[in-house]
Amino acid sequence: MSTHIAVIASLGLALLLSPETLLLGLVIASDRKAPRLAAWMYALGGLVGIVFALSVGMMLLPAPHATTAVAAAVDAHRWRRFIIHAVLAAVLLVIGVRRALAAFSDEPVEEPEEEKRTSRLWAGFKARFPSFAHLVDPASDLPREQIGLRGALAGFAVCGLHPKIFPVAIAAGHQIEEMPAHQRVSGVLVFILLGAGATLVPAILEMVRPGSAGAAKDAIERFTKVWGRTVIALLLVGVGLHIARRAWELYPG
Repeated sequence: MSTHIAVIASLGLALLLSPETLLLGLVIASDRKAPRLAAWMYALGGLVGIVFALSVGMMLLPAPHATTAVAAAVDAHRWRRFIIHAVLAAVLLVIGVRRALAAFSDEPVEEPEEEKRTSRLWAGFKARFPSFAHLVDPASDLPREQIGLRGALAGFAVCGLHPKIFPVAIAAGHQIEEMPAHQRVSGVLVFILLGAGATLVPAILEMVRPGSAGAAKDAIERFTKVWGRTVIALLLVGVGLHIARRAWELYPG
């Protein structure tokens, strides 16, 4: 197994164990009218979100065009690679350290729907766009077709835009872009299969045991509160140090 695949798998596992993805999915799947529809649409939206964030990472730094690959262009390209590696390493290390501190301090896992409902940003958004805010609020009583849309939007938002998830997917996409061309498909599949796993858990629970998503939420929260965040911290710190070492190797100075 190549180093690139190991790094991508580590980042995928970090998404798989993410409490934000798991807990929000279980809340969405607890819908009383259409739990299975909500859960599967959440998984679909999460998959689209992961592919979106992964694509951003893969397009972050295209290789210089062959006709412009003179010394100055190559040097500038090397500087850009160094900066991107340094920034990604710093972000992953910060997220990893914050996960570790939260685990060791027994900090409660924040539930995204409660956090946004009490924030000033959410209050301002609700005042400006009441109809859309009503649609995306997990507490809203919606018709069946809008329940599916809410699940898809929630999945896309948490997997494609969340500040603790988005940088991880970008780092994975950048790692995939640095792989040899014939290995990139394997890298994409590994990350998507692992990263999207958390969004599938609520849907699988509803298929196997209908109505169990809400009951499973407390047990999963207890696990992710310590062990999930600890493993994520180790994975992200390890990958962050690897990318930092790579940034040092790319330093043009």
